[in-house]
Parts: sequence; structure tokens; C-alpha cells
Amino acid sequence: MGNLLSPAALTVLGKLIAGNELDRAGNPLGLPYSYHGQIEDLFGGSNLAIVPRGSHGMYPRTRETLNRANITLSEHDGLKKLIENVVDPREYGGDRDRNARTVEWLNDALHPDGFELRMIGERWRLFTAASGQAVTEQLDKKIGALDFDSVKVDFERALSQADNDPEDAVTSACSLVESVCKCILEEMGVSLPSNQDIQHLSDALARQLNLSPARQNIEPDIKQILGGLKSVAAGIGSLRTHAGDAHGRGKSQGRIDSRIARLAIHAASTLALFYIETWQRHPGDKR
Repeated sequence: MGNLLSPAALTVLGKLIAGNELDRAGNPLGLPYSYHGQIEDLFGGSNLAIVPRGSHGMYPRTRETLNRANITLSEHDGLKKLIENVVDPREYGGDRDRNARTVEWLNDALHPDGFELRMIGERWRLFTAASGQAVTEQLDKKIGALDFDSVKVDFERALSQADNDPEDAVTSACSLVESVCKCILEEMGVSLPSNQDIQHLSDALARQLNLSPARQNIEPDIKQILGGLKSVAAGIGSLRTHAGDAHGRGKSQGRIDSRIARLAIHAASTLALFYIETWQRHPGDKR
């Protein structure tokens, strides 16, 4: 693998860290840092070792460290984390306008490299272009309007880990569906099944929402889709068992890539969104 970012994107990132960037209207962009120690903490919190101070100024130290991380495969995850930390709203002292301008400026530089920052919950997260799917955006809006804290945590974790830790993302995708099922069943006042894995929870919720593929009063094509949803839940659960990290990782366990992790996330998101939307419909009009 080559460089993670282009020289142009790396230059913008370095200036945003060192506070040397202005937008076209002359407004300051980037982190409001004024001390070397703040930048050292930023890199340390991203698992990147910054070059020693010596006679280097703030920007040269930043750029030299970024250059090294950009060409070092083992430091690419740290560089991605650094990008997210640079736009962490908590680093801007409540200056939301500066934070928003910085994200927009950085996204303009990242887009040609296939990356984009998006707000998930209260944090900006870095995504590859391939991970931008409508179903995840719709689900994010749904859970944002509901008081489903556990669902929100699982959803954010799955999205943020797809590239950096695919196994963890698969585990979180499975937990996402489980959390949605539990939350809806509790809202309906229904007792949870004794076995609370994804398959048993999905089956229990499907019964309550009248989504069983065994129903006689539905068209064959809808019946087939509902049967497919049952298989999706089972498949996500099996993938979590064999490839996720919920039960630890064996010595000879094969690794999965981000492509499979995103497949699990999108499948789980589709299932979770359908359950939520069905539950929100009038009880006498479920289908």
C-alpha cells in the first residue's frame, strides 16, 4: 500500500494542527493550539510518536511526523485517528463555527483521496467513500430521534471500526440488531427471550410485529423477503461467532477485511431500520 493521503491533503492537515490555516474570508481554521505540549498530546492520543522538539518549530515538527505516518503502513490507523481528533468538537472550546469551518475545509482536501468526515453522535468520524450508504444515514436519523442509547453506542462503534478493526465492527453490527430488538420489545412491554442472541431476539420481535414468513395473508414475494431477513439475522450472528471478537480471537483465526465488515453493517442496519419503522407504524397496519 502507498501513501494514505496526497501531499495536498497532508499539507492542509498539518496547517490545521499547527494553526496556520485561514479560510477564503480570512477566518482562522484548525486547532486553537499555541503550545508544543498540546500538539504532543494530540499525536500521543492518536498513537503516533511526534518527532523530538530540538530546533523545530510547531509546523515543521507536525509535518515531519505526518510525512512519516503517511508512508508507514503500520501508522495509517493512527493517522486516521489523528484526523478525527483534529476535528473533535471538544478541542475547540465551544467555538462550533470554527469547528464546522475546519471540517468543511478538511473534507475538501480529503475527498480526492476517498475520505470524508461525518458527524456520528457527538463526534466526527472518518469514512471511506465506499461506506456512504443511505440505509446507515436513515438509521442514524431514526435512532437519533429515539431514546435508544444502547443502539446509538453499537451503531457508532460499528461505523467507526469498519476500516480499523473489522472484527470489532462485525461484533458491533450484531449487537446493533440485538439492541434494537431489546429496546422495541421493552417498549412493547414484552418479556425478553431466555436466549438473547441475535437470532432468538429477532424471532421474538418478528412474532410481536407480525413479520413471520409463515403468515398466510401476505404475497409470496413479501414472504420470501421476510424469510430472507430471518436468514440475514442468522448470518450476522454466525459471522460474529466465527469472525468477530466477541468471544476472543484464536491463534489460527482468519482475519476478515473491511469489505465484509461493511456488508455486515449494512445488512444489520437494513434489518434494524425495518424493525424500527414497522414498530412505529400503527399496530393494526403492520406488514
